[in-house]
This record gives sequence, C-alpha cells and structure tokens, in this order.
Amino acid sequence: MSLPTINTYHVDHNGFGIYWKASPASVIKKWNLYGATEVTIDFTLPAKGISLPGSFTLIQEGIPNYPNSLTPGSVFVQLNRSDLSLDEEDPYFVLITGLDANGLETPMEVSNVHNLNFLDQTFVDEAGWPVNVIYGQFEFDLPQVDWDVDRYLDIISLIGRPAKEIKIHTDKDILVKFNNYKAYQMTITSTDPFDLKRGELQVNTVYLKNAGTLAKVKVFVAG
Repeated sequence: MSLPTINTYHVDHNGFGIYWKASPASVIKKWNLYGATEVTIDFTLPAKGISLPGSFTLIQEGIPNYPNSLTPGSVFVQLNRSDLSLDEEDPYFVLITGLDANGLETPMEVSNVHNLNFLDQTFVDEAGWPVNVIYGQFEFDLPQVDWDVDRYLDIISLIGRPAKEIKIHTDKDILVKFNNYKAYQMTITSTDPFDLKRGELQVNTVYLKNAGTLAKVKVFVAG
C-alpha cells in the first residue's frame, strides 16, 4: 500500500504543522506518526539511500483518519520543537504508518520520509529577489557499488524540495549523476570537490558509483 505524501503546513519559532491526505473510506482507520533527528543513508540498499527503520521512534499513536478543518481533506498534526527537544537549527524527519480496524500496522516506506529542516533563512537570489533557503548536510560511507536505477539520494525527501546548491566532498574518487539515471557521469575526487552554485541546476536526485574501496562522502545541499 502506498502511503500519502506528508507536507509541511507551517514552520515558526517553536511549532510546525504537518498534514497528509485522509482516507476515510480505506482500510486504514488510524495513523502512527514516527520521528527522527537523523536518517541512516545506506547505498547497499536499493531504497533511495535511506535505510529504515533507522532511528525513527513513535511520537504519536492512533491518530484518527479523518480530515481537519485547517487542512481540508487531510489529517493535521501540530508539533513543537520544545516538546521534541529540538534546537532552532536541528533538522527533523517524520513518516507515518497506517493501522487497520484490527490494529495491524503497515510497514514503513522510504518514499514516505519527510524532512522538516528548521534552518530556513531569507537570502537574496541572483536577480535580487528574496528567497528562503533550507540547508541540509549528510555524511555517509559509500561502499563499492555500481549504478542502480533504484539506488539514489532523494534530495526532496531529505530537505523537502529540490536543491539549488549542492556540494559533494569525498576522500576517494567517486562518480556522480544528477536527476536522471542515464545522465552524464561526473568524477569527483578528494582534491577536487564538486560545487554547484545556485541557479545553475535544480537537483532532485543524486546517483553515486564507487568503483574502489570504501569512500567517505559529505553532501551539503541548499534548497
């Protein structure tokens, strides 16, 4: 069963709202909401680079499956940073599972992971217009892996939108493709980090290949 996409309703200094489509006529009667301060990225799994369940813990149980007036047609949940012991700049990841009338729970889905990164400041773009920028930084070990159409880093799941700026650092030579599995491959070395400036390309997905020994990779994104 494909679970609904989670969206952010609002973000302020302490609270935020999330919502997803309600399905009153479906077998799902209630929802469980899970959260994590970080996700595990594992490219040995053909699962968008995110390994589940990872460090996700249950934060709200048995949420009724009916729409809220604030978000017509969708379930709405409001959370506070202080209740989650989060600082202003701490990212946070959420996902949901469904419960049927017997309490049977659906599995966690990688495609359902939604990132709520709180560091969202206003900057000016190349044309002089104000823009909101969300930052995310992820570090992971990349074993010896070949290209795989199902194995990629899902930037939209990690920061909530495409990256307009991306930097990649590695201690070994690796190959990278952006957005498309058939795209042109780029070589990134420890002495020549990749730096995509804002406005040059919007990055939705990042495919990686490592033909050598284990590489340590750092990916910085700004959306």
